[in-house]
Amino acid sequence: MMGYLDNVVVYLANVELGKNNNWLRFQAQIPRLGRSSNYSFEFCGTELQHCLSLTVEDIECLKEMLCSDYGYPPYDIKRAKEVLGQRKEYTIIRRSHKAKDDQD
Repeated sequence: MMGYLDNVVVYLANVELGKNNNWLRFQAQIPRLGRSSNYSFEFCGTELQHCLSLTVEDIECLKEMLCSDYGYPPYDIKRAKEVLGQRKEYTIIRRSHKAKDDQD
């Protein structure tokens, strides 16, 4: 039986074009990483350039969710802002291999 660890919630505050129209730059808050910390990261559909203190699995999950909503480049910033307006919160569900009851 799979157990659940603490989930990570990423609140997106803003999106703009990154270095070119193949990249989106997000401003986000991730309370689990620090109460008043603002983070930024860039996304291009297959890559996520970041300095976030998240696991590889967390980053892969976030990339999949962003790709599902924003798709692949080239990006239209007007469309990206519309998507951001519809969904500002992404929850990364962390799973353990065993539930607490199974570990006893």
